[in-house]
Amino acid sequence: MKKARWILTLTLVICLLCSCGKKEQEQTEITLIHGWGSMEPEHVRMRQIYKDFEKEHPEIKLNLMSMTSSNEVIEKTKNMLSVGEVPDLIFTGGYGKDSVYQFMEEKNKAVDLMPYLEKDPDFAECVAPEIISYWQKDGKLYTVSDVLLLGGGYWYNADLFAKAGIPKIPKTWEEFLEVCEKIQGWTQAEGKQVIPVQITKENSAHLADALLLDTSQDAKNAVENHAMILGKEDLFSVLETMKQILQYGDSTGRNYGYRDEGSMFNSGNVAMYINGVWAGKLIDEKINACYAPFPGKDGSTIASSSVCLGYIVGNTENQETMDASVEFLKYMLSEQVQKRILLETGQMPSSPKIQLDDYREEIPRMCQAVEAIRGADRIIEVPDNLWTTSQLENFRNQIMEVLGQTVEEEQFYIQLYQ
Repeated sequence: MKKARWILTLTLVICLLCSCGKKEQEQTEITLIHGWGSMEPEHVRMRQIYKDFEKEHPEIKLNLMSMTSSNEVIEKTKNMLSVGEVPDLIFTGGYGKDSVYQFMEEKNKAVDLMPYLEKDPDFAECVAPEIISYWQKDGKLYTVSDVLLLGGGYWYNADLFAKAGIPKIPKTWEEFLEVCEKIQGWTQAEGKQVIPVQITKENSAHLADALLLDTSQDAKNAVENHAMILGKEDLFSVLETMKQILQYGDSTGRNYGYRDEGSMFNSGNVAMYINGVWAGKLIDEKINACYAPFPGKDGSTIASSSVCLGYIVGNTENQETMDASVEFLKYMLSEQVQKRILLETGQMPSSPKIQLDDYREEIPRMCQAVEAIRGADRIIEVPDNLWTTSQLENFRNQIMEVLGQTVEEEQFYIQLYQ
């Protein structure tokens, strides 16, 4: 009897070990290439959201190839594709529309997501209609994004505005310059060290796009048709206005990034912070910060809202890994994860299931910013959806030198379209 029990126990142990080994062998492994690889707080939070995918899907092993920027993601993907390797999954962060995305779409290296949406109504309900309308081509969809990019305006310090005697936000560019002048005058009179606004290479294209909308009919058409072929006169007119705005910034700060600008805003040393709603998470709670869309020529406000290039599933010709990658997309667009993206990273979730009104008490600042953008008189795309990758790179790389008049405008124009 004891011998029989011992044999039965041994058999059960062997079965369990075999079962565990089989389970490990059946685990599907995929790799996500993404640009949330720095130690910045929102990057750390996004990586944790990624890692938590395995808790819900123990049958899938998710490897993270972490880059510190979307540019690095695009370059890594280009290098892989050039030697015939197709990534399982990439997050572009809005970059690569006319390079990696176009190549993968044309060469059948990206998975069409429409069949998955058609088979899974719950998944389909989590995909914003804007994503379908903007990115679907010939009935096929090769990308989805977990966030919406809302910007085309600036955060302002309401307390500084009040101290400087500014009763309302500017509605025209003339009024915007008057506000800058008033803040500068108040600063000098009070002996403060506050600059009105700071142009950086990162926010410059957002500012330029808003200005272009009112420059001429041709420039307006270029913005609205997402084809930034501009005449010299239109571009030079925009540069002239940007030079006027630049005079109210820190002339020594031409290498500032958005985090430097954010630090200045938090310390009370800059009154207006040009950035999107996503920057709200970077602003100190002690700052009485509000959001305003850009002004327009005739008092008609301008903001931007886009569904940019997001995740792309690679056509690896391995059905298991492709299906596993789509499961990751379903996870990222699930209501639970979309809520985490909103509350933990300060980004606007793309899923229609997330209603911002439900979080008004938790994140009043972000709710105000989103309402300001959606309430603008005119909504345009963000720069990543308007300019080609090379145009935007050339613009940002040289704009501060052009405004500082160390690079000729004519040369800038030529290089913009090389």
